[in-house]
Amino acid sequence: MKRSLVGLTVAIVLAVGGMFVLVSYVNGAEQRVLAGERVVTVLVVTEPITKGTSAAELSGHIAERQVPAKVQADGAIADLSDVEGLVAAVNLVPGEQLVSSRFLTPEELREETRLPIPDGFQRVAIALTPAQALGGLVTPGDLVGVVASFTAGENGAASTHLVLNKILVTNVQGEVTQPAPTDLEHVERDQAPSQAFLVTVAVDAASAERLVFAAEHGSIWLTLQSPDVVTDGAAIQTIEKVFQ
Repeated sequence: MKRSLVGLTVAIVLAVGGMFVLVSYVNGAEQRVLAGERVVTVLVVTEPITKGTSAAELSGHIAERQVPAKVQADGAIADLSDVEGLVAAVNLVPGEQLVSSRFLTPEELREETRLPIPDGFQRVAIALTPAQALGGLVTPGDLVGVVASFTAGENGAASTHLVLNKILVTNVQGEVTQPAPTDLEHVERDQAPSQAFLVTVAVDAASAERLVFAAEHGSIWLTLQSPDVVTDGAAIQTIEKVFQ
């Protein structure tokens, strides 16, 4: 019995000692690798960073790391002041070094994400409140319908009508970025932006005139449409028709 107990004790001591040696070896591996190498400080992503995030908001998503100069990425930055006033041009993932080429000014990012104009079309921008533009969730590439609404005036009664369909959104400017939603209800009720913004669309000449007229003399509301949207039944609405 005593011999077995002694043997077990020796085995435990050897196991603990072996683990200590292994941990010491691993902890010292980096120092051995860096020995004799020039070391530089870089900023490394520790939490996912979404496209459009400003440099001022990165502090909780990055950390300083020391790496051999030979593995320093081209354009790597060591201080956030190097990208002050800029935003992430792409999504950044944990483990990658922050490099200056992945940052742009907010204006450059908007220009880069703007969709091209289809042949024969032209751009026109309209100022809208979030409520008029899908709660602020409209994005470049969306197809939208345009509902024009006019109050009563000298030319007749108040009226509303879906005047344009499948209009391509090419750019959105303003405070429309929102945190990742937990569910659609949460976004629509709690996270809708409050600031007006500009929605740019690609239209033909006649549609541009109708948009500008509606914006000048009435109000415009956008609807999100699919390529196979059905618009049968749309008709000019007046107070008499609404209550029929």
